Amino acid sequence: KKSSEKKKKKKTSERERKRKRAIYPSPSPSPRTMASMFRGLFSGHGMVSLSPPLTLLGHLVIVASSLVYLVPVLGYNLSYLSYKVCLQAVVLTSLLKLVAKHGAPPLRPFSLDKLQRWFIPVQINTDFHYLFLAMSVVSHPPITIALAPHVCLASYWLAVKIANSSVAKTMVWTKLGGAKVYDAMRRHQREALIFNASCEVALAFQCILRLFTRMRSIMLVFMCFNMLKMRYNSPDSKAYHVYVWQQIDGRVVQPYLLRYVPQLSYPIEMAKKYFAAGVVETRTE
Repeated sequence: KKSSEKKKKKKTSERERKRKRAIYPSPSPSPRTMASMFRGLFSGHGMVSLSPPLTLLGHLVIVASSLVYLVPVLGYNLSYLSYKVCLQAVVLTSLLKLVAKHGAPPLRPFSLDKLQRWFIPVQINTDFHYLFLAMSVVSHPPITIALAPHVCLASYWLAVKIANSSVAKTMVWTKLGGAKVYDAMRRHQREALIFNASCEVALAFQCILRLFTRMRSIMLVFMCFNMLKMRYNSPDSKAYHVYVWQQIDGRVVQPYLLRYVPQLSYPIEMAKKYFAAGVVETRTE
């Protein structure tokens, strides 16, 4: 009898709990539900769905923070903070664009072959190069020229986004001359890409000059030249980097450097072989 009474009490208590849950649902989700929500948010599909608004916000932050950094009257602390924010926004937007274009890296279940196959098209992408550049420079003292390629790319991205949206049809856009600015940017797109390539090469040489100061970093020089090698062998930027290096060779190296310091011919040939080595690798792949 006692056991039957206990069973009846358990059944009635379970019924009351179910009735209370139906009437008064729990306001906060369970830990399992929260974990599944975060997994879906940071998976490939979740990142792709969040990519357009976050990418737009990231490019706006890049342009705005770079302008704050260039204004000297705001003080060193705010200027330095805006420099860091600009590079961190570059890292975020580059990651979002890479995930939107190539998907998230296949980490579960982990397979080295799948990861290598995913990384092959990623390593020749401009967004990966700028992600690599921003992460290389962010922990070092500010280098102003390091922001130039990112700001130029963000400005073009925002111009294309606005020109293809409903904002381009408004009176404000026409009164401010947005259409004329956009047309001028389109006409000078090649010059802008050459400017980006020139800034990337100048950044590497500026890091070499920093070796003679207290801000020296051999690792930063190595990473900058590794980035230049990737840019030199990328189909998106190869033509512009070849043009910049040809200009340096024709205007500086041949008429002045090798004329007065002929001992540098061998190191220059070794540097050319270093940059050309990646061409063979990408062709064989």
